[in-house]
Amino acid sequence: MIANMYSDKSITKYLDDLAAKKPAPGGGSSAALAGAMAAAIICMVLNYTIGKKKYKSFEPAAKNLLKKAQASMRKLIKLFDADIKSYGNVVKARENKVLKRALKEAMAVPLEVARESAFLTKMCPVVKRRANKDLACDVDVARYLLAAAINSANVNVAINRKALKKVKV
Repeated sequence: MIANMYSDKSITKYLDDLAAKKPAPGGGSSAALAGAMAAAIICMVLNYTIGKKKYKSFEPAAKNLLKKAQASMRKLIKLFDADIKSYGNVVKARENKVLKRALKEAMAVPLEVARESAFLTKMCPVVKRRANKDLACDVDVARYLLAAAINSANVNVAINRKALKKVKV
């Protein structure tokens, strides 16, 4: 289990450290956080839908989507901390074998962020079409955050893959 490095701290602490001259947190954790925020927005939209008479026919599906979005949010929060830890391990690694293992872990975390964010992206059209219409623009915000999470995670995978190719064992 990964210790909560930032997920149980204030957003101000995270942002201050992100802005500081520190190797971590960085772009990888920001990608995971963007995904987690998008999942939270999807949850909010579904929570404002469930229990409303106007959306009664969608309620069973909305409850199912809510459970999935909540699980994704929790997973992305874990990945938020995991990315900070995994990149910290890359920075600490001195031996090539250790560095190679650390880079592989640092690549695996953003890959999972991209996968989870892609999963959530597939929910957005259904949620926008069938959930509370007053919150359709919030679903769009979630979609943009998910696109940022996916693109950012992919950049991190690419840079770690490039670094991995340079490591001699």
